Amino acid sequence: MGSAVRRRLYKTYTKAILKSPLPAGPFPHLKCDGHYGAELCEVGGGARPLRMVLLGDSLALSVGCSAPGATVGATLAESVVRECRRPVRLEVHARLGTDSRTLHAQVTTVLRGDPGLALISVGGNDALAPGGLRACARRLARQIARLRAGGWQTGVGTCPQLGGLPALRPFVRGWAGRRGHRLARLQTVAALRAGAHTVNLLDPRFLDPAPELMHDDGFHPSGHGYALYLRRLAPVVHALVRQEPAADTKGACLPLQQAVPAALRVPGAVCVPAGPGMTWIQVPEAVAA
Repeated sequence: MGSAVRRRLYKTYTKAILKSPLPAGPFPHLKCDGHYGAELCEVGGGARPLRMVLLGDSLALSVGCSAPGATVGATLAESVVRECRRPVRLEVHARLGTDSRTLHAQVTTVLRGDPGLALISVGGNDALAPGGLRACARRLARQIARLRAGGWQTGVGTCPQLGGLPALRPFVRGWAGRRGHRLARLQTVAALRAGAHTVNLLDPRFLDPAPELMHDDGFHPSGHGYALYLRRLAPVVHALVRQEPAADTKGACLPLQQAVPAALRVPGAVCVPAGPGMTWIQVPEAVAA
């Protein structure tokens, strides 16, 4: 099938599921790459900056966020400086529209440099497109395996809540929500088996989101919406930096097949590989409330 035919099919499909077309052209997003916590490099002989990269789709890119300091990248980098006392060199390689098929290009780019911490957010575009979800999870696992083989600490924010997106036609929302939940489960299993930490980004507040949580396009979060996701993402990043649970964390070690359903019932639950077939579920008190 030629690229022109694929583009026409994609245009027809998106017209069928969206109430109105998303704005044409590049979506505005704020750059937040750079160094954070430079003052820590000057204390006690100088701490080596942590290379932290954000990979994936518009959530990692913070499309719809209006303040540079409120982007996912900037807020996570500043929290690592503040909570973990590590300077950070932040790189945002995420791109709008990324799915499990196109994630590999971002991974290839970051593998050319020194290893550090990689946070992946991908899934929404996979869940909203026709096709098998198991294959999407397998593709994600392959990219995690590449990062882990390259020495990277890796975290995955699984597919977020899709069933309440105002941009979707009403009859599509239930289908999108079910697909997103199923993909989140498959991603969690695949990512844990590949050696990554995961965090559950399904949030009931996005099932019928308040207007202030959404960007004007009805598809991407607003700054307030990103703040909710950041409450979920920060604990998994801190756990990867410290390589231990946070002090305000409750948890339990369960077999993988029991741990994943339990984690998906708790927004913000972090899952950590804990040996063959076992998973440690961490629920930071700050996000469980």
